[in-house]
Amino acid sequence: MSYPILPMGATSAPYVKKHYPALLKNVVHDCTTTIDGIYLFNDLVSAKGNIANETPGFKEYDAHGGDMACHIRAGMLQELYEYHCERTQVTGQSFLDGDVVRQYVDQLHIVRKNAQDACLQLTKHNVNPEKIGIPLKRDTASHIMEVLGWNTESVGSPDIYSPCANPRTPGSRTPSTSSLASGASSDTPSGSQTPANASESGSLSSFSAMSISSSISSTSGVSDVDSLTFPKWNVEDSRMAVLFLAATSALSNFKEFARMGSRITVRFIPKKALDAGNEVIEPYWDRSNTNYADFGINRIKDRNGFLQKWISRLSCSWIQTWATNLGLSQDLQRLVLDSTHRSPREVSVIGAFPAFLVCREIWASRGWPILIIDRHFCGKGVFNKPLTPMLSSFNECAKDITLGPIRRSLSETMSILSLNYLACSKAQVGHCIHMLGGSHPQYLSTAFREDGHHQIVPCHNDETCEEQCKHDEAFLATDHDLLAKCLLADHCQYPFEVLHQEVETCGEPVSRLKQSMESIRGLHALKVNDLGGGPVKIDIHCWEHVFSETPARVAAEVRSKVQEDDLNWFF
Repeated sequence: MSYPILPMGATSAPYVKKHYPALLKNVVHDCTTTIDGIYLFNDLVSAKGNIANETPGFKEYDAHGGDMACHIRAGMLQELYEYHCERTQVTGQSFLDGDVVRQYVDQLHIVRKNAQDACLQLTKHNVNPEKIGIPLKRDTASHIMEVLGWNTESVGSPDIYSPCANPRTPGSRTPSTSSLASGASSDTPSGSQTPANASESGSLSSFSAMSISSSISSTSGVSDVDSLTFPKWNVEDSRMAVLFLAATSALSNFKEFARMGSRITVRFIPKKALDAGNEVIEPYWDRSNTNYADFGINRIKDRNGFLQKWISRLSCSWIQTWATNLGLSQDLQRLVLDSTHRSPREVSVIGAFPAFLVCREIWASRGWPILIIDRHFCGKGVFNKPLTPMLSSFNECAKDITLGPIRRSLSETMSILSLNYLACSKAQVGHCIHMLGGSHPQYLSTAFREDGHHQIVPCHNDETCEEQCKHDEAFLATDHDLLAKCLLADHCQYPFEVLHQEVETCGEPVSRLKQSMESIRGLHALKVNDLGGGPVKIDIHCWEHVFSETPARVAAEVRSKVQEDDLNWFF
């Protein structure tokens, strides 16, 4: 099982006796992470509009999925949050009061307590494993979970949503389904072109998975679509919500942003994950007992990889579900499916340009608040300014039933705000989509040391600075809707090599649409330098990270970073 709720990333292979405490450590850590993620989400939903800046917020779910999809998960969180806020308002029932969520929380508390006790019995009191219900020599994670009190009748089998239900031999081809496909292995841009990273999305409706049943190509070929069970996005599914919150919480805790060549990349830090697990199990594991040993660091990496596979596939399902519910043409829905690929590491990704076009449709149709944090360097330091694009509806004069998401333009106005304004109570309007970026060449040349980490650059707050005034003028005059499309057209479409399907396997209508899409993508990519966002001169604005948070909390965080001369505004 690749992503059971517990223990995250466990396999179906038996675990030997010496690793029993290590598995119990993972269970305790995962229970704690999941419980904290559920409680925090409940607090955020219940305290809508009254969330203290000093408390943990939505950034606790800013998962590093290895799939260049931070903008997609920002939309997923936005949709989930809005749905449960509306549900709480209508029913008077909090997220935590839902039957499924409450059953999960109760089970997690029981399992965590029993795992702590079992670890104490095995290591400190040297109790025979058979006395607590575990075989003497080896056992599976599933059976150990049952021994610890996981009740499959109340909350279901822990691995029902696993992306890989059947074990496969190394090198075998991975099947796929209509809600999924192939993938990637790096969360940030890794191509030779624009190092931007994309958009946002969401809704309050009830969705089922896409009804189109078709095979999806992978980097190793097309496989049987019915062999595996994949997660499907449904905002009303409380079980899916619990798994999403658990996975994103786990994937957000142990990452760092750093420079890698001409890119800003996100990296998983396994040592931090290992230390966090050791901290929660420390009172219950007597390390002087040499009968037992911990897992190696590679097991930590594997667990993180399993979660990335699952969350990347759910992210693909979210885009595909929205492609259906937005009423896009059947051919365009199929194009989205055929744009989904899986990396050799089984992380799934939809091409950057078509995925952004679907996100953009949601962005406009839902009217979600958008906040751009623009960072610009002058000769004396760094400026930071929050800006809000006030979006209106699509320009209908270019509406096209087949290529509408590409051809239509957005009307928008841009306003410069202040951190003081964002920090005030009037600006607390719940969480919104935030886009962090700026002049990319300046950032790379000014902000980083040779080791790839940030160096100190003083903040320059002189509003009369000639360089900054010129930048503000150019920024406000830019068509940011067009710039965004051009950035994502110029962006590497997948962070791994994709073996494209033969045209005839798609059918003639989809084949023609693919050719049209690629032609339009090429035209937009050619425009990016003229707009100030391409590899030659990314001088206006380049997206570097997209996430969900309250404006007030972001303002407080940026202020804190500025006071410390810390340029790592990714948080």
